[in-house]
Amino acid sequence: MPMTGGVSSDIYRVEDGERAFVVKRALPQLRVEATWLADVRRNQFEVAYLNRVRQFAPDNVPTVLHHNRDHGYFTMELLGPEFRNWKTELLAGSGTMAQAKIAGRLLGRVHRETWNDRALQAEFDTTQNFHELRLDPYLLATADRHPQLAESIRAEAERIRESRQCLVHGDFSPKNLLFHGDRIMVLDCEVAWFGDAAFDIGFLLNHLTIKALHVHADVLSLARTAWESYLDESGKDEVEPALSRLLPIMMLARVDGKSPLEYLTDDSRDLIRDFTTDTILHPPENLIDLWTRWQLCLDTHAYR
Repeated sequence: MPMTGGVSSDIYRVEDGERAFVVKRALPQLRVEATWLADVRRNQFEVAYLNRVRQFAPDNVPTVLHHNRDHGYFTMELLGPEFRNWKTELLAGSGTMAQAKIAGRLLGRVHRETWNDRALQAEFDTTQNFHELRLDPYLLATADRHPQLAESIRAEAERIRESRQCLVHGDFSPKNLLFHGDRIMVLDCEVAWFGDAAFDIGFLLNHLTIKALHVHADVLSLARTAWESYLDESGKDEVEPALSRLLPIMMLARVDGKSPLEYLTDDSRDLIRDFTTDTILHPPENLIDLWTRWQLCLDTHAYR
């Protein structure tokens, strides 16, 4: 039975008597309007990420049951209906500070546990895969659409490409985070790479920052909580300068990259374009500066 999910894989629920599990197979062309090709061998790095994180956070990733490299698929445990998708809860206005803290803390732990691990760097030498799935469709595609910002965006893409800090999920966003009470489960880590910490935490904060356009709950406080929790757990405050430059670029990428957010209106897209153009040209000093500017923009345009 096909399952709903992202744009990059076929995902099926399989039932065998009383047993049920998930089968996942990577697609060579992602399900988006633009041409977006990616190496299906990323499937094996998703398995490797799940197995590595399981070593120190066994309650936060699904168990891999079988992996077939030759045919490009793997099977994993099926999580029960008690696990709720965080993106769905956020858009419904029911995301909590506790969830934001848990999400930030888990990502901080992954980064801390794997920081400067040269064996992992060799195992997750997946820069080309990361380029195909993240740098090209998000940053470089956005640079092509905004010539006045292209130099800044491409410089940031090059910085990310050369960074080698820790194990990166690459898609650590609310749609891939499931909650049951205070337990979090992480899915869809096929972009796994040993690389840039700012990109990973930025991917999460970007979603929370943009969702402040549409959710009446104080989503920006969730973003701040996730960041503070990440920082407390990882201890990597050196990430913030790069993150402050990257976050507005990520915001613009979800409007004009190859994977635009489906829930944005035309007015929302224009607002993000105006805000990020100015912010990329005049980078914030830190995240608080960035969020203060964003809050003022939302207030001015009566989005709050």
